[in-house]
Parts: sequence; structure tokens; C-alpha cells
Amino acid sequence: MLDWSGYRLTADGAAWLSALKSVATEYNRVAAEARMSKLRELVRQRREDRQQAAANVISALDGRRARSALTEQADRRALSQAAEHRAGARRHAARSVREARLRDAQCHTARTDSNRLAGEVARRIGACSKAHVRFVQQEQHDRNLLRRSAKNSQIEEQRKDV
Repeated sequence: MLDWSGYRLTADGAAWLSALKSVATEYNRVAAEARMSKLRELVRQRREDRQQAAANVISALDGRRARSALTEQADRRALSQAAEHRAGARRHAARSVREARLRDAQCHTARTDSNRLAGEVARRIGACSKAHVRFVQQEQHDRNLLRRSAKNSQIEEQRKDV
């Protein structure tokens, strides 16, 4: 800017200088208003951009939450099905163990009954055999007694005859 303080101006020059200053001031004011308008527009645009970015982030987070909720729900369903499967397997195993124990008990009972019957049969056969042995021994003993008594009778008759 020019410094005119050292020069004297005439009235026309002063009016012209004053008008020039007024035009320059008006130009500077208009330029400042234009800059302010551009800055306001820039601030508004940045605010809208920030709001849009925030809305996009919130939308993305909502989408992630929804996907996460669906994934969590699927995980819970899978865990629930796995737990049901394990519980079913445990019930099946328990039922199989009970059935196996029942079969073992039945087999043991059958073996015990079979052994008892075999023992009873053997005892009876043994008793019969013992009785038969005693009977045969008694018979042989009776025959021997009979022979002895017959011999003794013969000997006595021979003695009587003699």
C-alpha cells in the first residue's frame, strides 16, 4: 500500500483518494465476505462429511452387530446341538451299560442255575452211585455170608455125619 502522508493532496485528489479508499474497503469487505462464505461452506461441508462418516460407521457397526448376533446365535445353536448330542450319547451309553449288566446278570444267573443243576445231578448221580455201591457191597456181603453159612452148615453136617 502506498503511503501518501508526505504529499499534500488537493481537494479533488483527496475526494478521489477517499473514493478509492472507499472502493478498496468495499472490495476488501466483499472479498472478506466471499472468503467467509467459502469458509462457512467448507465448515458446513466438513460437518456434513463428519456426520455422514459417523452415520456410515454406525451403520457398519450395526451391520457387524447384526452379523455378530447371527453368528452368536448360530454358535449357540451349534453348542446346544453338541450338548444335546453328548447328552444323548451319555444316555445311550448308560442304557447300554444297564443292558449289558442285565445280560451279564442273566448269564450269571443262568450259569449259577446250570451249575446248581449240574451239582444237583452230580449229587444225585453220586448218591445213586454210592447207594448202588452200597447195594452191591451189601449184596456181595450177603452172598459171602450166605456162602459162609452154607459152608458152615455143610461143615457141621459133615461133622454130624462123621
